[in-house]
Amino acid sequence: MAKQLIYALVLVFNSLLLFAQNHLPVQKGYVTIVTGQKMEFINLKFQGDQVLFTNVTTRSEFTYFLNSIKRIEDMDKNIIYQKEEVVKSDGVAVNKSSDRSLIKESSGALIEKDHLEFRNCSKILLNGVKLTPAEVKEALKSNSYALKNYNSGRTLNTIGTLCISFGAGLIVGGGYSNMTTANDENSTKKGSPAPIIAGLIIGAISIPLKINGREKVRKAIADYNRTPVTEKFKPNYEFYAKVDGNGFGLALKW
Repeated sequence: MAKQLIYALVLVFNSLLLFAQNHLPVQKGYVTIVTGQKMEFINLKFQGDQVLFTNVTTRSEFTYFLNSIKRIEDMDKNIIYQKEEVVKSDGVAVNKSSDRSLIKESSGALIEKDHLEFRNCSKILLNGVKLTPAEVKEALKSNSYALKNYNSGRTLNTIGTLCISFGAGLIVGGGYSNMTTANDENSTKKGSPAPIIAGLIIGAISIPLKINGREKVRKAIADYNRTPVTEKFKPNYEFYAKVDGNGFGLALKW
């Protein structure tokens, strides 16, 4: 009987502790969502199955469902909330992180943001389906920085591909011309290595172009995936109205 009472008290204490942790506001700390993105916050509050906080970096307000939050910790690394994994008897986790972030706007509308998958500059997938460049650009419109990187990366990659093709053509054409001249006993012309050398140089130039272009496109997709749907820009300005003996004045400070 005593053991059962102790177990009951421990259970009640843990429940109260969990309740307190989930309902007391957190002044400052870090929140990690299921996609792996980690954000520094201030003034985090729990409201039912949602959390509200202000992103320190962007000065924007966010509202997330708890099922899209992986971990919440304060500045002392104390865990305030951590998403639990349901594990089957064979040890296989059931509720692994989804490729979708469930976010709720301040208006209350539920949004599902699909994450893009980068394979290469010409192969961007959405739920396993390849998107056209136009469809990728349409998706990236919500993040101007990501869109700019994507366009720049695609351009560099295209130029790199053209350089490879042109360089290969010079090498093949120059080699063929030299072979033809060498096999023609009546020809007084001598073969020249110039086309081959030019082809090699152009081909070498294409390598950094392709690498840089790929990296820009990869970064654009990563930046898009890390951008919350509900980010709202809050302009940092102050509006003043002043009335004195000299009259009435307005001032805007930013």
